[in-house]
Amino acid sequence: MKFKDLENYLRAKGLKDYIDFYLDVKNELIELNINRWYFCSVARYDNDTFEVFESFHGAKVDEKGFYITDGELWQYKIFKSLKRAIDFALKCKAENKLPKKPLRVW
Repeated sequence: MKFKDLENYLRAKGLKDYIDFYLDVKNELIELNINRWYFCSVARYDNDTFEVFESFHGAKVDEKGFYITDGELWQYKIFKSLKRAIDFALKCKAENKLPKKPLRVW
């Protein structure tokens, strides 16, 4: 599977672009909406691997939805297969939660 194939794969699973996911094929990044404020993202990482991560972990958001603080990037898992990374991210979306412990934090 390649990033260009993800749109059809996610639509076949009933997800809607710009509501449930955002796909950037050029930069090989996809963000799945977990709730109104957090996203579970998948991107190409090192040595042909794919990481599942969350940007803005712990960020503070005001009542209008604007970020007050940046938060951290939490890397959750690294996979050798894009499909396995996407399926893990889809599981997080279906459960509406992200893992409690990261592999790395920036």
